[in-house]
Amino acid sequence: MPSGHAQLSLFMLIYRWRKIKSPFITILLFAYVCFILAERVYTKKHTVDQVIAGALLGGLLGYLAE
Repeated sequence: MPSGHAQLSLFMLIYRWRKIKSPFITILLFAYVCFILAERVYTKKHTVDQVIAGALLGGLLGYLAE
């Protein structure tokens, strides 16, 4: 089961990056996303594979969203 947190955070990062195009906001969001992804694995809520699957799915959906 893909990580919903990873999916939502990557969706937010990609969608906002495409809409806002602000380097400062993008860097902040990227740092936040990295923290979320690492936290999900560190606290053993998900495996690395689940986090990667959620991140890929969220990134794809964020890219396709208009």
